[in-house]
Amino acid sequence: MDASEQAETILGRGRGGMVCAFFGGLWLGVGLALAGKFSPWVIVAFSGCCLGLFAGSLFLILRGRRLRPKNSARPERYAAVRKQFMWVVIAEVVACAAVAWACSALKRGDLIPVGIAAIVGLHFLPLGRVFRTPEYYVGGSAIAIWCAVSCVLFRGDKMDISVGIGTGAVLWLTGAYGLISSRALLSSASSEPLSAALPK
Repeated sequence: MDASEQAETILGRGRGGMVCAFFGGLWLGVGLALAGKFSPWVIVAFSGCCLGLFAGSLFLILRGRRLRPKNSARPERYAAVRKQFMWVVIAEVVACAAVAWACSALKRGDLIPVGIAAIVGLHFLPLGRVFRTPEYYVGGSAIAIWCAVSCVLFRGDKMDISVGIGTGAVLWLTGAYGLISSRALLSSASSEPLSAALPK
């Protein structure tokens, strides 16, 4: 892997971590709120995990940008990656809208959260191939399976709580794994102090 590909991979891991941190926090926060579990200690732990994931993701983004070779074109494959990513996102949005419409038409609005969560999980499967990120296969499959199990075991608010907490936790774990596994890439790239990666 040359310097340009290393930089783009590190940058991509940072962006992926940021997305997992945000949406994981959203799902997990809703699940915990519905369960009435936001005690002071839970708030502290929740906030600390959020900040840690965002900080780690931001560091990778800044480091990836810093490591880009000056005056060099980005690897050609990243143009195709961006196009494939956009198609996956469009398919995800359309599928979520279709599920919401179908559940409403069938007067099963209670199934909208679990249906959308399942789509969120399934959309990670093509993203794993697009970004060459194996943990997306595991995380996406885990979310989809968790949603299926929640449908079988729970009803009403309990199902929403289970789906929210489970989906959020898997997203956070997926993001965290991506950040931690980037250490090898960082160590093989040109090392610079953190202060050099920060914008001037």
